Amino acid sequence: MQKSHTIIEVIRFRTKNFTYNQIRSRFHVGNSTITLIMKRFGESGKTLDELVSMDPAEVEQLFYPPENRVDETRPMPDFEKIHHD
Repeated sequence: MQKSHTIIEVIRFRTKNFTYNQIRSRFHVGNSTITLIMKRFGESGKTLDELVSMDPAEVEQLFYPPENRVDETRPMPDFEKIHHD
């Protein structure tokens, strides 16, 4: 999940025709994150100005609804054991 500042800035940069490479290196996000943010921005029906005026928690919830978040309390697999030769 990205913070509201990152979400807004990714949108701002993409709408100004910055490349994925430029955005990735500036905000340390991957292509799929940029694509997801832009997809959800289009689906939201909001303008960039509307997002900027929203509470940061509302922006984050709009782009990363609770049902789509990873449960951080869930234990991760033991990758060392899985990949042990």
